[in-house]
Amino acid sequence: MYISKMNRIPIVVFTMFVLFVLTGTVNSQSSSDEEVLYDRLGGLASISVVVSDFMDDFMADPLFFENPAVRERKTPESKPYIRYHLISMVCQATGGPCEYTGVDMREAHDGLNISDREWNRMVKIFAATL
Repeated sequence: MYISKMNRIPIVVFTMFVLFVLTGTVNSQSSSDEEVLYDRLGGLASISVVVSDFMDDFMADPLFFENPAVRERKTPESKPYIRYHLISMVCQATGGPCEYTGVDMREAHDGLNISDREWNRMVKIFAATL
């Protein structure tokens, strides 16, 4: 399957984001000549919009709620809490002023038994959000 150069940008951005967040290897410091990723992304406002749009689309997708563990933990009531932590995590990971105080991604998703189908759907939703 051929993916045009323009269509690759969200995939590359998402892949880099996942690698940085999951491995915890983001070095948000940069030289004084280079803007930090947080600023290049547009700061907290832009990060908040992307995370909010992603969360809205994710929580509206019935596929995820076929999984009983996800259905139990990702309730409409938990959405603001998850959104807050995800915004804080991305903000901090990209060099912004936020301080993420939640659990790491492994612990947050432990016991959810996320299938390949669910993971791939989440990737598509995130890429479409960008």
